[in-house]
Amino acid sequence: MAFDNQQAERRRWHRHELDTAVLVRSVANRSRCFWGRLVDLSQGGIAVVLPAELPVEEVFEICFPLPYPVVHVLAKAVVRRREHYRYGLEFADMTPSDRQLIALACKTLSLQTA
Repeated sequence: MAFDNQQAERRRWHRHELDTAVLVRSVANRSRCFWGRLVDLSQGGIAVVLPAELPVEEVFEICFPLPYPVVHVLAKAVVRRREHYRYGLEFADMTPSDRQLIALACKTLSLQTA
């Protein structure tokens, strides 16, 4: 499924390019664990590339580092979209402090590209 400019304009949060490692683990089956690449970050979720088949609507635990501030985020996310091995994951049940950290990272990333 390709995203056009209208879809990008309708997004709730701006996406910020970020290339870092991400660990994705199934909440339903903790032995299903994959390493991949986080390719963009928004306040609502992340896009990742994984060498795995993830069912849409399945809940996963994700862990990834933020560059600004330098911390690791551990959160739950729901698979919302899939295009080949690129997945759109929406954050779920995030703590207010993790939401603040992600908002700060997004703000910092947006200043770097301005």
